[in-house]
Amino acid sequence: MGLCRAPRCGGPSPDRYTTPASTTALTATVTMLHCPLVQYHRVSRQILCFTPPWGGAYRSAHRDVFDWLKINKRVARMFVRNTTGRSLCPNSLTDLGITSESNPGVSSSVLIYKKGKAIFSEKEPAEYVYQVIRGAARSYKLLSDGRRQIGAFHLAGDIFGLENSGTHRFTTQAVVETTLRLIRRQTLEMVAETDPAVSRNLLRMTTSNLEHAENHMLLLGRKSSSERVAAFLLEMDKRLTATNSMALPMYRRDIADYLGLALETVCRVLSRLHGAGVLDFTAGSHREIVLLDRERLANLDPPD
Repeated sequence: MGLCRAPRCGGPSPDRYTTPASTTALTATVTMLHCPLVQYHRVSRQILCFTPPWGGAYRSAHRDVFDWLKINKRVARMFVRNTTGRSLCPNSLTDLGITSESNPGVSSSVLIYKKGKAIFSEKEPAEYVYQVIRGAARSYKLLSDGRRQIGAFHLAGDIFGLENSGTHRFTTQAVVETTLRLIRRQTLEMVAETDPAVSRNLLRMTTSNLEHAENHMLLLGRKSSSERVAAFLLEMDKRLTATNSMALPMYRRDIADYLGLALETVCRVLSRLHGAGVLDFTAGSHREIVLLDRERLANLDPPD
């Protein structure tokens, strides 16, 4: 696809081009209109919505922009997603799994992240709280020698991005194509100040995250490779299983980086468990797992 020149209007502005690889030009074009046409998520660098002002006088004054968007609609669709209804309307906090005494409405947005897309990076401003609607995400740190340590997997229904400082401590990526609901952290904190139920829910989520971090630290520091893999399978069994089998969204490399093991070690332990009749693989995929003997698996990871 060739380059498409964005129109000028509304005062001086530099010549800009729009390409499928960048949203800069379209965002600049909208800025020239002096109208909040586009909601732009600065951290993820995605356009949240495009709301054209169809008022006659305003449209006439900037007809070249609207004509350009119409003519170049194939390009515009790559940057702008028309979102009407739920994603832009006030939502109840119960949509985020947070009960509320006053049931206040909050403004949230819904974004889709492609597989491998960064949701936020380490040390970026923690401006949003996220909930997984569909898919999965991983939070990790890169060590100085290039190794990756995954701290948590976020699955459907999970809320993440709550920080005790103004910046993120981990980088978070989409494991597969993932749909997230976003709410501004400042909005959530303002509601929590006046609603005790929301405050209690946030405290419960924070302590739950702390408990997970403590368990993960113990797993990495004291458990054998078999105990680590068993603990991971039991954790995923609780969080994923809707039927008798569980479809792991993450790859074995992700599992290895989560457990602090080599990839070969994870594969060897899973093969040993399969051979012992503790688990089985379905549909010819090693990511579709059926636990045949949960009791034996639990005995490999005795409770602390």
